[in-house]
Amino acid sequence: MALIVRLVRNRYYPLRIGEVLNTKYQILGKLGFGLGSTVWLANDLFEHRTVALKIFTSDRQNREEINIYNNMRSIKSKHPGRRHIRDALDAFTLQGSKGERHCLVHEPMCENISASNILLKIEDVFIIDTFIKTEKKKFNLRPEKNFDLPKGIGEAVLSDFGSAVFGDVPHDEDVKPDVYRSPEVCLKMSWIYSIDIWNLGTLLRKHIFHGRGPKEDRYMTRAHIAEMVALMGPPPLELLKCRKRSSEFFNKDGHCCSGIDLPKATSLEESEGNLEGVDRESFLSFIRKMLQWEPRRPQTAKKLLQDPWLNGTSEKKPTSPIEHTHSTALESNVIVSLMPWHDWKFKIRDMRPALNENVISC
Repeated sequence: MALIVRLVRNRYYPLRIGEVLNTKYQILGKLGFGLGSTVWLANDLFEHRTVALKIFTSDRQNREEINIYNNMRSIKSKHPGRRHIRDALDAFTLQGSKGERHCLVHEPMCENISASNILLKIEDVFIIDTFIKTEKKKFNLRPEKNFDLPKGIGEAVLSDFGSAVFGDVPHDEDVKPDVYRSPEVCLKMSWIYSIDIWNLGTLLRKHIFHGRGPKEDRYMTRAHIAEMVALMGPPPLELLKCRKRSSEFFNKDGHCCSGIDLPKATSLEESEGNLEGVDRESFLSFIRKMLQWEPRRPQTAKKLLQDPWLNGTSEKKPTSPIEHTHSTALESNVIVSLMPWHDWKFKIRDMRPALNENVISC
């Protein structure tokens, strides 16, 4: 265990409070960490402002995220959605015992720290004297107090491009967390922006797919594919032709032969218990437009913004199996900040201007 901890610790760049990086960024404190980076609050000694530094681990040597930010910075767009994408203020490289570490500099996603918003003047110092005397007389452990911060709906911001890729070149690598992968990712097809639409559709309802093998009790692509078939029916034969992994899961007639018994045929209606009536039907129809076998059939982000469920114009109509909604162009598929569906419905309306242009797929 100690060896594992040491190996993990060595991946991260060792920083100390007060240390100055790149001759201008003085470290104030640690904001957080992830598998591929740590994030620090720092004082920009030249510009006299606070910034957030993202310092990558030793095994994250590619410059893909930095290239993404450089590309976005080069695009001079006046589109109102541009303000929903956070820029990188600067990028530099640190030299350490484990080699180079790439660093990104961002604006903090919070109020700028200054004396005016963290220091409050106490008019009557007698209050403090009374408090100290009381604490000395009655020293005891008190139950923890929780102070709720004021909550409000702010603007959604795309702020992490660590897994982003350029969408104008073909891709077939594995992306997305296991159970949120689209059919084309599972089948090793060349994928495009539509995988983001599928990803969003699976997140609007909790646990649409599990992908756990019945014997192995872990995620298996074959189990995931079987669940897709149970929900959507078999895929079109054209989709399976010449795909790298099609023969692992389907026979020549398009029937699932993954070695796992197909789950009982299910429907989205069975999984939705929070809504009723027209709103329920409209919401499920909205999800069906995103969950499609063929990459070019899910509706685009632009068209989804016009959906009756989002616009409060639902009309009662019979529910049907997974609808095959055709789309002649991908028209502006984007990533949306993901959150529980009841919050997402209202927040997405506020992002409407940001969802009308193509952005990089994450």
